[in-house]
Amino acid sequence: MSDAVEHPDEVTPREDDEPRKGVLHYLKEDIKEGVQSLKEGVTKTVEKIGEVNGPQDQNEVMVDAGSIL
Repeated sequence: MSDAVEHPDEVTPREDDEPRKGVLHYLKEDIKEGVQSLKEGVTKTVEKIGEVNGPQDQNEVMVDAGSIL
């Protein structure tokens, strides 16, 4: 007896319920999450600047936030 494994004559493609997603798809998702996190961080920074410095012109607050980041 041999230890050979029998293989089917035809190789059929793998059938998934959902199509495979490529590396670029996952990279795009990671970038979206990073941008969202950055937006939240900037918003929190602007709020903190407003708490510390009191009411200011919105443009000045954004410049201050940019210099902190």
